[in-house]
Amino acid sequence: MDTPDTLVTALTGTSDSLPPALEMIRHEHDEIMALFMAAAELAPAEDSVAEESRAVMRTAALDALERHLDVEENVLHPAMRRIGEWGSLPHAGVERHRQLRDALAEARALDVADPEADTALGKVRKLFAAHRLQVERSAFLTLGRLGDAELTPLAIELEEARLRFRGAFDGRSDPARSGT
Repeated sequence: MDTPDTLVTALTGTSDSLPPALEMIRHEHDEIMALFMAAAELAPAEDSVAEESRAVMRTAALDALERHLDVEENVLHPAMRRIGEWGSLPHAGVERHRQLRDALAEARALDVADPEADTALGKVRKLFAAHRLQVERSAFLTLGRLGDAELTPLAIELEEARLRFRGAFDGRSDPARSGT
């Protein structure tokens, strides 16, 4: 698998940084994967406090992924279509998102204490890892060829979506979803 430095060099021709729009997406991917890994490390517990912590971590990972998919579907995919860089990504991207949304629904339907909950969460994590690889290889390489004139508006759109979907990039909860 490519390391972040290898991806940056492939996209920019230097070891500097990714364009802001792509860095935002990569940062979000990193945060979501960290949530999934932290949730996976919490073993089933006998006491209610530990089990509640496990449920909170699992929910945080699933919520972050759901917001991420919302941002990609509402901003990234339309932007790639608008700038004519969609290429062969529609089928693979749409299919990967469908699979992730189906797996998210399955994982959410299970109580954290259910023995199948860990398996369902692992399935979501595995699908997300494949999604991440697809986006950071295919979409980043495609978008990385664009200039600032195309990528700067995309970064602005992503930031606006982040604020609209609250927490898509920074892990904050969405009051609209929680009813607070």
